[in-house]
Amino acid sequence: MGGATRVAARGVRSCAVLEGGRDRGWGGNSAGALGDGTKVQRNSPVSVQGLAGTVTAMAGGAGATYALLGDGLLQAWGLNAEGGFGDGTTTSTTAPVPYT
Repeated sequence: MGGATRVAARGVRSCAVLEGGRDRGWGGNSAGALGDGTKVQRNSPVSVQGLAGTVTAMAGGAGATYALLGDGLLQAWGLNAEGGFGDGTTTSTTAPVPYT
């Protein structure tokens, strides 16, 4: 699988960037913040579905997760109740959306 180059945690979930820019997340997922297309808690690491590029960093917010991609694009998923994704909506999602 390759070693982790960066890790981040917030509340009940954690995420890691692995060598080669791959991603993994695990833990609480009630708002879809693991990005695996579900709201199911994961006790083992899963990949984010639909990230459009190589991940260089990840961070967790209150119910959301953010990924910085190698081309400088920022994507977010999970709870967006107060517009934290920056996409002009308050729509939460279990899949990444571009931060605009």
